[in-house]
Amino acid sequence: MIDAAIAAVQTSGNKRFTDRTHDLRNGLPLRPWGLDALVPVATDPEAQPALYLGFGAALPPGEPVTLRFAVSGPAGPEERRRIAAAFETVPPHHSIRSEWDFLDGSGWKPLTDKHAADDTRGFTLDGSVVVTLPSASAAKSVGTVTAPLHYLRCRLVAGPLDYAPAVIDVAVNAVEVEQASAATGKFLILPGVKPPADEAPAIGKSGRLSLVLDASEAVVGLALSDARDGPQVTVLDYRPALATLAGSLTLTLLLLGRGTGLPGLELTLADAPVAGSVALWTLLDGKFREWRMRPDLDASARTDADFTLSASSGEIRFGDGERGAVVPLGATIFASYSFTAAAAGKLSREAAWRLPDDVVNRGLLEAPVAEVNAALTATERRGADAEGTDEESIDRAAGRAAETLWAHERLLDLAQGTPSFDGRGRDRILALAAPQRAATLLDYERVALDVPGAPVARARAWAGLDPDLPCATAPGTVVVAVVPWLPAARPQASAALLATVRRYLDRHRLVGTRLRVVAPTYRIVGVSAVIAVHAGASSDETRAAVVAALDRFLDPLQGGLDGSGWPFGRDVYRSEILAVIDGVSGVDHVEDLALVADGEAPQCGNVCTGPLALVAPGTHAISLTDRSDDGHAA
Repeated sequence: MIDAAIAAVQTSGNKRFTDRTHDLRNGLPLRPWGLDALVPVATDPEAQPALYLGFGAALPPGEPVTLRFAVSGPAGPEERRRIAAAFETVPPHHSIRSEWDFLDGSGWKPLTDKHAADDTRGFTLDGSVVVTLPSASAAKSVGTVTAPLHYLRCRLVAGPLDYAPAVIDVAVNAVEVEQASAATGKFLILPGVKPPADEAPAIGKSGRLSLVLDASEAVVGLALSDARDGPQVTVLDYRPALATLAGSLTLTLLLLGRGTGLPGLELTLADAPVAGSVALWTLLDGKFREWRMRPDLDASARTDADFTLSASSGEIRFGDGERGAVVPLGATIFASYSFTAAAAGKLSREAAWRLPDDVVNRGLLEAPVAEVNAALTATERRGADAEGTDEESIDRAAGRAAETLWAHERLLDLAQGTPSFDGRGRDRILALAAPQRAATLLDYERVALDVPGAPVARARAWAGLDPDLPCATAPGTVVVAVVPWLPAARPQASAALLATVRRYLDRHRLVGTRLRVVAPTYRIVGVSAVIAVHAGASSDETRAAVVAALDRFLDPLQGGLDGSGWPFGRDVYRSEILAVIDGVSGVDHVEDLALVADGEAPQCGNVCTGPLALVAPGTHAISLTDRSDDGHAA
């Protein structure tokens, strides 16, 4: 932990700085990369979009400093778990790449991956950045903040951005905490029992345990060393045995019982619910054997050392000799695990941080518990109130199963007979469960809108269409067009985003379906018009309002008749453009109108589009004429 606080926060782009200190302190979203797609990103480090963090005191070199970032949107622990489940790990962002620097006496110096471990994926996920400076920093004035500070900065070195991430909080010396406590066991050491000098237990020491017990389960042989092959334990308390006086040993390991040699042995852990998994060993004839926790024993062979756990009750069940091995007669059973208060473990923002003065904390902490609790009075809780939960009930699990089974039908009900969700409202679609298998076009659209780690603004699916052969029928082919959030005026999916969505959809498609994931094509539509305005109306204000209304109507994300984005493949009709202009305050009537598509010659008819096409606003040429009070043009 360091004694330094963030004194200033700035963002920059194209060498222009903006002080964001007030925004961050008031919980306002801070966009480190700006609102542009940035393709390509500048090669000059000073021109690249960057986030600057200024510290009032120097960061000590060689000492890890943890910065915890909270970002807006669905980017918390649940999103991290979704990404890990979808891609087997949390991979680097599909397009964003960022690098960290620090400021020393000679200027900015890059921090390698060894010195800056960043798991925020370019500020798109809640996460931590652990910075270890290789040398001393220097205080300097940077950007618009005149006070000399010790700076770290994070630069965007590669894009494009599919959407603009926003940071809402940065905490120094932050750690993630989990409401859990280690289960402990205390063992009696018989008088005269001494471990080898180099393998003697010590409070706080960790290692692998070698243990010999007598019939009364008292210790008659003991050693602790990483070279051993026994259970991994931590010593919480140790009182050596003397020649005539017994000793004791308290470990993060407890004795559950002994094997009976009978099938289906069941044991119950003393403390439950269990947080996470249980490590379990048996000791027989001086040898430890590790057992494996499984969700069930259906696939376990006769000799497999497997067991199951009911986390809520703490019940452990072993095999019957057909599915899973039987615990041998007389084998001593040991377990290592942590337990939790579950729903009773809620911790509000106002709650005081205090550690109980028990054997676990006395053994694990380097300082007395009272001193640690005194220091914890300065600890600040960040984020929302944390609430523990109990094990999911059968009724709730049944409800989730029903949602999964009826996912297709729920989507069909929302679509109400239309072939696509596009234009139905993204939030309404995402409120319904995604199907496990994409059997309909609606299924493809629902899954495409919810690809972990790749936010998509719009998705549209077609059957029997090949984007390379638009006039031909392609049986068995499904085409999905995805629209990201950026660039704002003309969102265009990058090759990396298309590949990410394609890989995810591929897991959900039916066998035999040929899947194509593409970006939309655009028709750029400008309007050339002569407009008569009401007498007294401001020409400049009316012209600006007409241009804004046309841009909004032709916008690919917010345009169209209902404001949900211009529909795929929909033509631009003169009559609708006339209605948009006529709806602007100050406009009396339109005297002349022409549409300009893709910079071609103005045309009097409608602008046609293809099925994979969207429109985006181009340049509008709006001429105004005044209208006198008698209804005639002036």
